[in-house]
Amino acid sequence: QTMARARNRVPCLYKITNRDAARLRRAGWKVVVFARDAVISPARFSLSGADKRQLRRMLRRAEDGGVAVRRLSDADLPAMERVHESWLARHGTERGLTMGRYCPAYLADKISLGAFVDGKLVAFLSLVAGRDGMAVDLMRSGDKAPAGSMHALVMAAIDVAVQAKASELSLAALPH
Repeated sequence: QTMARARNRVPCLYKITNRDAARLRRAGWKVVVFARDAVISPARFSLSGADKRQLRRMLRRAEDGGVAVRRLSDADLPAMERVHESWLARHGTERGLTMGRYCPAYLADKISLGAFVDGKLVAFLSLVAGRDGMAVDLMRSGDKAPAGSMHALVMAAIDVAVQAKASELSLAALPH
């Protein structure tokens, strides 16, 4: 609150727990719900069913486009920077908050997954592990990413969450 006042800004906390919201409300903060997490159970997730038809179609498009997904390492940071620069060229400046900001130091201890075509990184996402599960964090795609690349990365994130025995995986915050 002090920092926000000093900069003539309004303090905002994002993606807090119900317990934290209650504590903040008791401390005099105004709590407003403006988004809800789209949360799935990785262990129970399945591609079957009519409601997953669009997802299956996008995954086929990624496969047809030659997309291969693997976990990223520090050696991939220059390629991640190129994808990020491509994303910036298409979308303009990063706004932070719900869209995140690319920061190699922040990503250093996160699980990052990359989509490759012909050995070149075309898109990536990072995952954040928490007490109750995992969450998809930063997502970036380059202008050469085939349709379905991000879908393939999300499916790989679900697989990572299953392997980690995460009880839930948050895919994104959606408007309330």
